[in-house]
Amino acid sequence: MSKATEMLDELISGLEEKHDVPAVHVHPDAPWAIEFNGLLTPITSMQRCKDCGFLMTYPFETECPVCHFKGSQSCALKMHPLDLHNLSSEGNQRAISRLALRVGQIENAEPHPKSDKLMITTMNIGSSEPITVVAGISQYFSAEELINKRVVVVTNLKHTKLAGVVSQGMILCGTNADQVIPLIPDEAMPVGEYLTIDGTTMNASKTCSRDHFIYVSGYFAIYDEKATIFRKPIDGVTCPLPNNSAFN
Repeated sequence: MSKATEMLDELISGLEEKHDVPAVHVHPDAPWAIEFNGLLTPITSMQRCKDCGFLMTYPFETECPVCHFKGSQSCALKMHPLDLHNLSSEGNQRAISRLALRVGQIENAEPHPKSDKLMITTMNIGSSEPITVVAGISQYFSAEELINKRVVVVTNLKHTKLAGVVSQGMILCGTNADQVIPLIPDEAMPVGEYLTIDGTTMNASKTCSRDHFIYVSGYFAIYDEKATIFRKPIDGVTCPLPNNSAFN
């Protein structure tokens, strides 16, 4: 662990004691979680930028990433202002509208020949042709268990080659300790339907950048067995995991 990481870890521990806020699991790809084994204080201290009103999380944002960021934080992401204290804010709605989430059904699944962690699935998302989705779920499900399973798929991420196979989407799964459970769309929802949240349909046609998805996925969580973003439930989507479980 680097000296800077040790100092930040010590600062986080002090803030946890001061505010009595325990660390929780976050998405392991979040830039500031990489050296903390997926542990991060959810809210340590909040303050607004005096110029644009962006709500900054200290100590991770000591300068506003919207209007004052000058590169001193190498992992800071450019993003729309997101306000956890106003969950219907325009910034949150814009962030959600940049996602495309659809009901998918797995037509076929087979283990990846070059990786014991990856599964290659053929996915029906209601389009003229099925798509290929490579998912890191081989340790949790057999191919037979996945065939015909209905899932939630992110369909507007940049296509990525995983161990030589191009993946055209991402299956969203809830995670808690050693449990991994795909999000469950309501049976009444047809394959291919775009999901909605708080009146916003997540049917973006443009590609969602990896940086934007990583940031927004930090607000993906399970509450009362419902999949939520910014604490708002995704209509008709559930996952039987404890509160505060992540999904990604």
